[in-house]
Amino acid sequence: MVPDRKAGKESFHFLKKSIYKKILKDDGYFSDIDPLDRMALSEKIQAAEPTAIITDCLSCRLQFQQMLSFPVYHPLEIISRAYDAFQVQR
Repeated sequence: MVPDRKAGKESFHFLKKSIYKKILKDDGYFSDIDPLDRMALSEKIQAAEPTAIITDCLSCRLQFQQMLSFPVYHPLEIISRAYDAFQVQR
C-alpha cells in the first residue's frame, strides 16, 4: 500500500507483492557494517552528490536523513511517483 499523493493523505494504491518482491530484500548489509565504515559510506554518498537516496531499510533511512542533506525514499515511494506520473500522462 502506497499513498496516492493526488487524492490526499487518506487514499492509497494497493500494490501486489509480485510488483515489488524482487526489488525489496533485507540482506542485513548496512547493519553488518562497522560504524566507522558507515561514516566512510556516508562520505562516499556525500561526494557523489546524488539527487536522492533510495533504501528499503528504515534504520538506514533514519541514519541517512540525520547524516546527509539528500532526500531519502523507500522504493515503494518511487513506484508511487512513477505510477502518479504515468496516470498524468494518460
